[in-house]
Amino acid sequence: MALTDGRVTRAGIALAGAAAGTVQAHGVVEDLLGQEPDAGTIAELAGNFAADLDPPPDTHALAGYRRHLARHLLQRALTEATGPVGSAQVSAA
Repeated sequence: MALTDGRVTRAGIALAGAAAGTVQAHGVVEDLLGQEPDAGTIAELAGNFAADLDPPPDTHALAGYRRHLARHLLQRALTEATGPVGSAQVSAA
């Protein structure tokens, strides 16, 4: 991920272990480009992405757990990648 003046200018996101193969998060990338993502935006994007996943259950994890883990790890990765911008709290207006 690349940021210029706090705005996302370039990103590529993929998750492994959340489906039969690697899953590209194209929608998340599209929604991030040009934005100054805050904690609320990141949480929403990660939640929406995970909700759309249909991971196969297996002997290691149930589908619901894989969805939960995908949301959590994506949210954490985006927060770390955006640095102070992504960890900023949403202000109540």
